[in-house]
Amino acid sequence: MKKEEEKIEEEFDHRKNRTETRKVIKVQKIRGRYLIGIQKEYKDKNGVWRPVVIRNRKTVKGIWFPIELLRKFYEAMAKVIKKLLGKEFKFPHEAKNIRELAELEMKYKEKILRLEEERDAYRHRLEIVEKEKKMVEELLEKARLEKEKMKIEMIEKYYTYFSNKLREFKHLIEDEKTTHNDIKRFLIENIWLISLEYKEIEPEKRVGEDIIDLFIKKPFQQVIVEIKLPKDPIFLEKSSKRLYLSSKVMKAISQIIDYMETTTEISRVRRMGEKLRIEESPIKGIILIGRTKNEKEERFISSLNSNHFLSFKILSYDMLLKIRIREIENLKKLAKTSFGG
Repeated sequence: MKKEEEKIEEEFDHRKNRTETRKVIKVQKIRGRYLIGIQKEYKDKNGVWRPVVIRNRKTVKGIWFPIELLRKFYEAMAKVIKKLLGKEFKFPHEAKNIRELAELEMKYKEKILRLEEERDAYRHRLEIVEKEKKMVEELLEKARLEKEKMKIEMIEKYYTYFSNKLREFKHLIEDEKTTHNDIKRFLIENIWLISLEYKEIEPEKRVGEDIIDLFIKKPFQQVIVEIKLPKDPIFLEKSSKRLYLSSKVMKAISQIIDYMETTTEISRVRRMGEKLRIEESPIKGIILIGRTKNEKEERFISSLNSNHFLSFKILSYDMLLKIRIREIENLKKLAKTSFGG
């Protein structure tokens, strides 16, 4: 059958003197359906392309698609493209002719190209933002390291300063010629030896008939310091295994208790407290006296301070030195650990 059609076609072409033919894709709308297929055309004497007709019908062979099916296909494709591009994409429900479809195709291709360009530009901007973010992070890390370095330098500076002052203090208390005023003057200039937290210092403060060596105001507390000489004995010189406090210490205890009671009474009278600049806050006492020879004496004094002396404490000059040396050594360790040293 096919061979016969080809033979008839050849005879038909020969009669019409058709010397040039071609095959094209055609889309036709016939009775609510679209026909998509391949059609053969010939060029007539006037140079116009016309469809080849065999047995009074057009030689179009293809698949018939209902319009409704094509509309559903367009809608499905629009949803897919919307998901891919993130923007609304609409297909026409019907196209008048193949030229209109081609124009729409070109239009949407251009739109896709613009969207791709926008996507590439966005990626480029994103890369710039990532580079800037990395640069800022590097600057922040550099600033952090600089800050840590400055912090370490500051701590080392304070460590050197405190170490030198402690050496001076040690030489001072070891000197037999050191006087009460020498000790008091050095402590006033370096009050951190007595208290690291203070807001005001009053040397030789008169309270009633008494004169307090050092009166220190701390946040929410007041401290009375009674200063004795480093050469004053803390314990009696006896061969007994027991330790007995010396008369110098007992006298200092009586003095500090008397000072604390007087100061407390004055603080309770508002006018007198304001006049003498004594606040109504807890009052503690410190007796700084003598030298300790060994750990046994220091443990004995620490036990008295912890278990018996509730409102005041006794400190030897050696105990005070050890406390402050331990604190600045901890400061040095902090400097090393904070910088990873």
